[in-house]
Amino acid sequence: NSDPEFQLAARYWNGSFRLGMGPDEAYVFRIRDGRVVDVNRQPTTFDAWDFEIGGPADGWKQLLSAVPPPFYQDVASAVLRTSKVSGIPPGT
Repeated sequence: NSDPEFQLAARYWNGSFRLGMGPDEAYVFRIRDGRVVDVNRQPTTFDAWDFEIGGPADGWKQLLSAVPPPFYQDVASAVLRTSKVSGIPPGT
């Protein structure tokens, strides 16, 4: 909630997303008016979310490294390379 750019970009968004980091680690974030209001650190298959961004643990390690290698400088390029996005209708 301390990122003003995120708050500005998401100020009208209310929803949730699942962040999958390999087969054993995931989080569900709930957003209201651009602010994170809840983080579920142990989601189950019964928890609901609007979309998911997931990938192998090694891909997240590269993306979050101090100097990310080529194709891992942002989530969009990393997702295209090794990960998945699900739950987003085509054309949105």
